[in-house]
Amino acid sequence: MDVREQRVSFVVTARRGEKTFSALCQEFGISRPTGYLWLSRYRQEGLAGIAERSRRPELSPDRTPPEREAQVVALRQRYPDWGARKLQVLLRRGGMELARSTIHRILLRHGLIREGDGHSPAPQRFERGGPNELWQMDFKGPLQKGDTLGPLSVLDDHSRYLVVLQKVASTRGELVREHLQDGFGQCGLPEAMLMDHGIPWWSAQSAHGFTQLSLWLMKQGIELHWSRIRHPPDARQGGAFPRRVAAGGAAPPSVGTGAAGLVRPVSLGAQPRSPAPGAGDGDTGQSLAAEPAALRSQPARLGVSARLAGAQGR
Repeated sequence: MDVREQRVSFVVTARRGEKTFSALCQEFGISRPTGYLWLSRYRQEGLAGIAERSRRPELSPDRTPPEREAQVVALRQRYPDWGARKLQVLLRRGGMELARSTIHRILLRHGLIREGDGHSPAPQRFERGGPNELWQMDFKGPLQKGDTLGPLSVLDDHSRYLVVLQKVASTRGELVREHLQDGFGQCGLPEAMLMDHGIPWWSAQSAHGFTQLSLWLMKQGIELHWSRIRHPPDARQGGAFPRRVAAGGAAPPSVGTGAAGLVRPVSLGAQPRSPAPGAGDGDTGQSLAAEPAALRSQPARLGVSARLAGAQGR
């Protein structure tokens, strides 16, 4: 029974007087004031009086004036691929200050939001199939007051094993390289690494964004990926994970959330993968005698948990 049929049935039953008004309202699940309102409207206007009415307010004093809405619509039609955030900048330059949410609602009211606009959520979680297929590298936020730089974090995408979590004095490539060499020696070389557009592995002043550190990594035969600019979910290591470990907390179990949508793969493709090349000077390729000869033969060292070791045994 829809709303209109329910109201008609209530009014007809109430006019018969077969039940008390309180019992009738209880039967239909409404309050007595609502029941009296329906009866009053029926007596005054008939069936049209008890039809569902619009709840839209008669006055909306805070609604954006029509002339402003027209400007937003015209700007959207001029730039059909631009959303509320970019349109807000153009409107502000023209002397009109509107909230981004207001601009978005105006576009919705005028049917200017297409079905394909925006980013659809990923249908599933992503993670690499095994250890050392992908490492994620990033500088985390400062952990204490007075710190200008957080720890360097290198995370294995499959096992979620934290290969490197080290506080460094600066973002100099030499310091990062030292800690990466330690990680390579303990866990082997990864097939690929995912990073953001930050120093020291990316430089806006370079023609292709390469730095001495990124070139050195490519010389080790590692394929490099950079996440999209201003899109942190591409490299979602999870900021709370390194912070908990840095504070002395236990590492969480594998959560199965790896990197999705990798972009800009770059690899020299001419370097041997195993045995691993030397991790020496980035320009001359000199090897370090102390570095193991076949780092890639040790990927199982990432699987330190009993859960992962049991899965590998199966």
